[in-house]
Amino acid sequence: QLFNKLAEKISKDENPESKVARLIREYEVGEENTKSLIREISEVCLAGFKETLGRAGISFDSW
Repeated sequence: QLFNKLAEKISKDENPESKVARLIREYEVGEENTKSLIREISEVCLAGFKETLGRAGISFDSW
């Protein structure tokens, strides 16, 4: 569901690459809102990876 919403929004944007580049720049210079957003998204992604790998009996001692 989330992927479909994101894909739809990206397809409507004339230049999504420029927005991604802006977010990367903001993260690299330490812009707090962007850092917080990217870290939150990263945590959600990692949780999904752990859940999926856990179903296959794969675990890690550390990330």
